[in-house]
Amino acid sequence: MSQTLKHFNSASFETVSSTIIGGTLEVKSRRGWNPVGIGLICERFLKGVLKDGDYGGAMDKNKVSRRGFLGTTAKVTGGLSILSGSNRFASGSVQGNRVRIGIIGIGARARAHISALNEIDACEITALCDIDPDHLQNGVDQVKGTTPGTFRDYTKLLEQPNVDAVAIVTPNQLHKEMTLRSLEARKHVLCEKPMGITMEDCDEVVTAAKKSRYLLQYGMQLRHTPTFIKVNELVQGGAIGNIRYAWISDFRRDIRELYEDRVAERTKNWRYFQDTSGGMLLEYSIHRLDLINWWMNSKPVMISAFGGHNVWMDRETIDHAGLLVEYANGAKATYGMALYSVGYRAPWLIIGDAGQMLVEAQSV
Repeated sequence: MSQTLKHFNSASFETVSSTIIGGTLEVKSRRGWNPVGIGLICERFLKGVLKDGDYGGAMDKNKVSRRGFLGTTAKVTGGLSILSGSNRFASGSVQGNRVRIGIIGIGARARAHISALNEIDACEITALCDIDPDHLQNGVDQVKGTTPGTFRDYTKLLEQPNVDAVAIVTPNQLHKEMTLRSLEARKHVLCEKPMGITMEDCDEVVTAAKKSRYLLQYGMQLRHTPTFIKVNELVQGGAIGNIRYAWISDFRRDIRELYEDRVAERTKNWRYFQDTSGGMLLEYSIHRLDLINWWMNSKPVMISAFGGHNVWMDRETIDHAGLLVEYANGAKATYGMALYSVGYRAPWLIIGDAGQMLVEAQSV
């Protein structure tokens, strides 16, 4: 028996197909995951800030158009990525029909945000902040249609009246403080994951967000990626019955670039220090673990975890880990991570009581 369903996203030129082969439902993508995910995160954030999604004027027909995804994305992602203390966000906080955005942290990740925001007519990038002047200039050069103001101190950016919202794209240990200061400054916030590097950090942010009238959204990009949206639709629609077990692997090559200068090593390779990243499970594995929780639609109640250093012995953060998670609904999940693989992305397996699903996504 073979049944194929195809969904074509013109924004990313990504084809997602689901096929039943020998009793296994296979979901495949012909493209990578990140670019469209970041774009949809940005557009959903803007829709939330503008409240009604009326962007005031059609997008340029030659630009990426993701309007068709907005309703689906909002439905399938639920409220996990958005926090606010009010059902209606701050009235009058945005002038006109364009959101003026300041970006804090202009590294490689921010360049992806700028690229996505450049393609959305509902916003204007009005300010950039980074401690590195070269990063700032690179950001200014990338922004289209305007020349943003530049700042070395993010608190000065927050004082600007022409900034309605901020995107926080900085190392993990800075997320909590910058989020709290931004909400206090009456700005809407789109922050890269994670919320914080300790449970206490997260509790503090959640409390502040619930009291605030401004929107706070986190960049869980895989929830906004067509491949995994399709998986969630199939799973929640009962395509394989109730999930009983999931197996997800995360095997990749190491991406650390060594620097002789100790300051550069700390600032450029912040991901490999515990106090700045929170560890590799928080910095890297968080995306896949979030997907498992999303698909399970149940809370984890027990976790067994092992990890350590097998190859990269000279760093603080671990280079491998294995997790076994039990959920309140009785389902189990296994997750494996290693940073010394050749980069092979093994298919993921989700087993239900009425069938199983094989999830595969890789770049052409």
